[in-house]
Amino acid sequence: VARGAAIALAGILVTLVAASLVLEATNYSESVVVAARLLVAAAIVGLLGWLVVRPMLPQPRDETVALYVEEHEPTLEGALVSAVEVSRDMGDRPMSPAMAERVRGMALERTRAIGDGRRVDARSSTIAFASLAAASATLLMVLSFGPDSLKYGMGALLTPWKDAAAVNPFRLDVLPGDVTVARGVSVVITATPVGFQPGSAEVWARTSDTAQWRRIPMLGDSTAQFSARLLDVGQPTEYLVETNGLWSRVFKLEVADLPYAKRL
Repeated sequence: VARGAAIALAGILVTLVAASLVLEATNYSESVVVAARLLVAAAIVGLLGWLVVRPMLPQPRDETVALYVEEHEPTLEGALVSAVEVSRDMGDRPMSPAMAERVRGMALERTRAIGDGRRVDARSSTIAFASLAAASATLLMVLSFGPDSLKYGMGALLTPWKDAAAVNPFRLDVLPGDVTVARGVSVVITATPVGFQPGSAEVWARTSDTAQWRRIPMLGDSTAQFSARLLDVGQPTEYLVETNGLWSRVFKLEVADLPYAKRL
């Protein structure tokens, strides 16, 4: 169980690191966040179930345990196996109670001489617990002192109750968003990147009567804000902003016959 727990923790750590790197590479795409959380959950349940819970389920027979100890402690010379045999119901071959007690007494004497069998698997148990401690310490160190991007990604994976879109550290704040504008007016689209600094940005727009998107380059300023202008908006228009492979959601401009100041 200790060895299995160590391997399980190491596997969970590798899964968390790999999933966090994938999240960063895909700019925390909502679908990727959901898929990564499912993968991490499956890895945790699978590794702990197979390597920790499963080994605790079997209940070995006394004969099996006695034989195992005898194989690793030859000095017992069969005393433990004999004690188990005489302690069972012998059926049609009953043994004298005094004889059975004597056999059990000899087994106890010999097991006490070898520290009650504590030497059996002592080395492998020490290694297993040391590995478990090392795996636990490594996991805690990565969570506490690892790179900020890695810690953030692992935190997003280990908090599945948070909305997948809300954990994205990279986003575009786009204005004016979904609004209704006067027919024929020009609309200024602004985009402010949060969590990263892109070199360029574009507006993708299409009107309600066409399926073709047109791309409009955005101009950046000293405050890292990008802007572009949609001229003469006369029909309902959909638009989004794209930069560095990160896409905003699709916004919609509704058009209405409203009064507006054409020129000042």
